[in-house]
Amino acid sequence: MSETAQRAEERNRRGHWFHSEAYRELFQSEGDREGILQALQASLERETRIDNMSPSKIKHPFEHRYFTSYPVENEKEAAWFSKRPTFSIMALLWEAGPKGLTPAEVCDSLKDVSRTVVYQTLKGLYESDKVDREWDKKGEAHRNVLTERSPPAILDEEFEDWANHNLKEKIETILFPAFENYLTQVLKLADEKRVSDEFVPKKGKEGWCHRCDMSHAGEFFFLALLYHAAYRFVFSPDDWKFTDKALGNKVAKLYADNKLGDPQELGV
Repeated sequence: MSETAQRAEERNRRGHWFHSEAYRELFQSEGDREGILQALQASLERETRIDNMSPSKIKHPFEHRYFTSYPVENEKEAAWFSKRPTFSIMALLWEAGPKGLTPAEVCDSLKDVSRTVVYQTLKGLYESDKVDREWDKKGEAHRNVLTERSPPAILDEEFEDWANHNLKEKIETILFPAFENYLTQVLKLADEKRVSDEFVPKKGKEGWCHRCDMSHAGEFFFLALLYHAAYRFVFSPDDWKFTDKALGNKVAKLYADNKLGDPQELGV
């Protein structure tokens, strides 16, 4: 298997919170098509029954998403994201976390969106691999679970291969220790109530993915902290007010010395 194929496999494995083999095999089967259609019809009829759960009773383990954008890689995804309720439904699925939501629960939370539109949107998100489905025996309905990690951007594959191949040692020996130290200090400040813990993910098994026993909200919290810092560093000559003037000058010189900016404009 090539390096690119291995990376794609790893991205697929870690990028999905749940994976229902039985459900996928159902669509891949070459057997009794009539029986499959009957089973799907029965499933649809069960899903269309709206239960009595109110929005206030729906438990949302993921309070914050941290990012406000979703990546779009092709025209099909762009078409779904152009529809009005898509962002609202994606937000609900994120808040629901690894437990997901049934179509009934989505309908109950979005009173101004018709049941038909909810079902069409969930179907489109499923077909676009944005949502996976897991059968809930108790509720007799499929729970729709957000499958994409939905980072703020998706790196170009060739660039990612180049960075992985050429910079792995520097990343692991220079950046990763700095990342670990920074994230540890942030959590320590929050635990000691020295900073607000407003955005710190809820701790405990309730927020863990039951497939990998990890908090995806925690992963996004870390990613958001590092993304925020990286963004401020890259655009610091314009946006960041340095307390340490010497460090500010070093960052500006990084651009000037490598002929990536006008020294006069950078002030060095």
